Amino acid sequence: GTGSTALTGSFAGGPCTVPMDALRIEESEEGLQSSWQSCRRILWATPVILYVWSLPWLAEWGFAYTCRHYPHCSASGMSVSDFIANAQGTGALAVCFFNPILALWSNAQHLRHDSRVSVTLIWFQLSLGGLLIC
Repeated sequence: GTGSTALTGSFAGGPCTVPMDALRIEESEEGLQSSWQSCRRILWATPVILYVWSLPWLAEWGFAYTCRHYPHCSASGMSVSDFIANAQGTGALAVCFFNPILALWSNAQHLRHDSRVSVTLIWFQLSLGGLLIC
């Protein structure tokens, strides 16, 4: 137990490393849990990032929406809202956001005493729902 050895896993091409010292019984379990939660958060955020960045490529394949004069659809260019303006684009974004939103609500359980957290999450969820509906 010098701490030089680590338990390593991987996610989306990158490592999650937890020092072996963190696995000792006398150490705080909170530190280990925090390390694994950090890895899980990165893992859950990866599909959203990859999906949003791949929307222009998906549009060329017909999965994401394109206007008649793509990519010159408006004066400001294409937006995520433009790309997801079809059933499969909207559904894929909703699926990608499922676990990150679940993690947000899970984190909010630790801050139940602060009503601003729940209000903020409700507004975020309503805003995301509005984006997906409109």
